[in-house]
Amino acid sequence: MNGFLKCACPHCGQAIEYPAEGTGQTVPCPTCGKPVTLAPVNQSQPATEKQKEKLHWFGCAFDEGITKRQASDTLDKCVREFPEKDRAYYNRPATEEQLVKLRVKADGSLTYGKAKELIWQSQMAKRHSDRLNDLKENRITLLVDRLVYYRGDFCPHLTRGRVKKAARALDKIAPEWMEDENREDLLLKKVAKLNPEWSEKEGWLQT
Repeated sequence: MNGFLKCACPHCGQAIEYPAEGTGQTVPCPTCGKPVTLAPVNQSQPATEKQKEKLHWFGCAFDEGITKRQASDTLDKCVREFPEKDRAYYNRPATEEQLVKLRVKADGSLTYGKAKELIWQSQMAKRHSDRLNDLKENRITLLVDRLVYYRGDFCPHLTRGRVKKAARALDKIAPEWMEDENREDLLLKKVAKLNPEWSEKEGWLQT
């Protein structure tokens, strides 16, 4: 696959030209900074509302059946020919929708462009946090399964549910417990503490 392709940012409508071999990658939009998955614009897909909004801003007349590619090409041309108009688009006051997302009151100081940046940063921070939580959750699941697998034959009441509950309890009192090299012992001691009757009977801490 050679040459360059174009796609449109689904958030701000900005046309993005990229090397064909980059198809499928997710990158920040050079205008609004939001994530865009690089994929050739489908001629048959209708233009997004964001694209239409920006076309209206530039004063462009268009048919309701305008496609993403047509809108993208038109916006690309408008940005090149009227850069001051494009700057004004992002320097206008933040929209009510943006203010609601950011949970701030309108005071005239926040621009549309800055609000988009703040919203994007918030979304990226949440995505990063979610990824970290998912990774930790996967590690905990593996640890729980390992503990139950190797001790389950000797400790039938050392169930996955009880161990999982102990892991949640550890999260509350020692959020970094999974980083401890003795995390398996910490987890076993916690589940034994929560279930002393079965721990003593089956010797969970001695197995």
